[in-house]
Amino acid sequence: MALSGKTGEVAAVFRRSFYVRIDGLWACCGGADLGCGPLNVLMDVPPNIDWRAAVGAGGDVEVCGGCLHLPHGQQIRIDTAQLWVPPQPSAWSPESARAGLRMLERLLGHTEIPVGGLGCFARKTARPETDVARFAQAPIEEFSSWLKNRPAEQPDVAHLLGLGPGLTPAGDDFIAAALVTLHAIGRNNERAALFRSVAPALDIATTAISAAHLRGAADGEMSATQHEILSALLSAEDAPLAMALRDLPLDHTSNWDGLAGIARTLRALFD
Repeated sequence: MALSGKTGEVAAVFRRSFYVRIDGLWACCGGADLGCGPLNVLMDVPPNIDWRAAVGAGGDVEVCGGCLHLPHGQQIRIDTAQLWVPPQPSAWSPESARAGLRMLERLLGHTEIPVGGLGCFARKTARPETDVARFAQAPIEEFSSWLKNRPAEQPDVAHLLGLGPGLTPAGDDFIAAALVTLHAIGRNNERAALFRSVAPALDIATTAISAAHLRGAADGEMSATQHEILSALLSAEDAPLAMALRDLPLDHTSNWDGLAGIARTLRALFD
């Protein structure tokens, strides 16, 4: 095991999960309800566990004997963990992507979108209602224009990085989903240019955890929920798309921000 003998710390603790940082690498630990994702380590634990009481932030951790050793004697077996690999999108074409975008627009007409965050930009015509969304409108439109016109230079999305509150700010979630979408449809030149435009500021303009998620997105990795939405959109699968939208929580906007990034990227290229 490459990390055997390495030590680190509990970097952040929340009710449903906690983050550990070891040798510059990040992992988000929690129960199965976290869902699969590039940083997630899923454990067999009671669904109502509150990690704020069980694990203290700042405590030392160590990888030893196939386990992640936590403060207060807890251990997580990691040598038998199954590696999650993001699924490949279903068969798709530009025509099916356009059909998927029409489905999305129809479904969003009957779906409540959180006022906070950037979810309003999942619609073809956005109606920003908050200062964060209004501030994001110009850089999002500039990003869409950059994709449509396909210039050689990098897009100017610096104003989105770190935009909004939370562990992974809304602007970061938008950029991450755009990166994964470009990766999934084989637009690697645009994906590389987009990541180059934010990479120099990752360690100063946003949270360390969000920066780790953005680096994963550059390699085509985001939450399983967002991969499901992307696949359903690309292949115009009505029922899976409707189910995924119905299951998105209104009190956590990250997946909505990601949906906006997916939709804006596909619309710029195919709509």
